[in-house]
Amino acid sequence: MELEKIKPVLKQVFPNQQYIEIGMTKGDIEDWDSVAHLTLIIELEEEFGINIAQNEIVKLDSISDIIELVSKKLNRAN
Repeated sequence: MELEKIKPVLKQVFPNQQYIEIGMTKGDIEDWDSVAHLTLIIELEEEFGINIAQNEIVKLDSISDIIELVSKKLNRAN
């Protein structure tokens, strides 16, 4: 999975973020708080038709973590 496929969801959840790069973490995105985190999870689940478990949610601290998890979930579905 590439950043470009997830970027629309990230832009929707973090509309004030001017740019989003693969190496960014929660600390790099000002609006990434607990509410935004849950919104991000919901949007990812809806956009990609996946379910993200609670133990996975707490581990998503960076853009690369998100890409890796979504890729893994989509590969399992195929």
